[in-house]
Amino acid sequence: MPFPIQGLDEHYGMEADDYFEHHDTEAKHSGALGLLEQAEILVGSKGKLLDIGSGRGELLIAAKEKGWEAIGIEPSSSFAERLRRAGVEIRQAPVEQCGFEESSFDVVILAAVLEHLYNPDETIREISRILRPGGALFLDVPNEHGLYFQMGNLYLKLRQRDWVLNLAPTFSPFHVFGFGSKSLRRLLSKYGFAIAKWEVYGGTSLVPGKQGFVGLVEQQAARFVTFLSNFAGLGTYIEVWAIRK
Repeated sequence: MPFPIQGLDEHYGMEADDYFEHHDTEAKHSGALGLLEQAEILVGSKGKLLDIGSGRGELLIAAKEKGWEAIGIEPSSSFAERLRRAGVEIRQAPVEQCGFEESSFDVVILAAVLEHLYNPDETIREISRILRPGGALFLDVPNEHGLYFQMGNLYLKLRQRDWVLNLAPTFSPFHVFGFGSKSLRRLLSKYGFAIAKWEVYGGTSLVPGKQGFVGLVEQQAARFVTFLSNFAGLGTYIEVWAIRK
């Protein structure tokens, strides 16, 4: 995979609102509150939480307001500076280099991050080390076997385009690794995680689209394929809660 030789700021050295321009702020805040509620149910109480890939910080800010002890990891210099101004604790080093103590977290959040990592195996191994037994990991990833990606990539191949929907190493959203249900379950099991909740759901990928009539046809086709994927069990995304054994 192509790797930014000047560091990740080649990809993420922009203002957070520009990178997340397609994200609904209110929906992100609501989603953060929902994650925190699920986390508290799974681990039995509020505790120490690590948010890897904090972005604009919706989860960290909500966690702080709800009484969690929350720390974030965010590699983007501009994103991290914004978070510091919001008054949250943030680290810019990869989790493997942060030196957290073993079993020191109750909850780790890895939302829409694993597909961006160049060594996801190493990251999950470190999360397993720093998460206490009985602690909870949340993650979500695009589903490589989803109908949206299968049909979309076939269409792109027929159109003789030189890119795919599921990986985007040189343009936003910069996805460099992919998972299906089998590979994700295998990775989590390898490092001592038991699945507590598993959901596959429909959705579209935030990749570049064409303008004009062709773009409109592509958008309508994507919506139809997404609709079908919700019924066929071949949704676009996988969402998981896993418990450290």
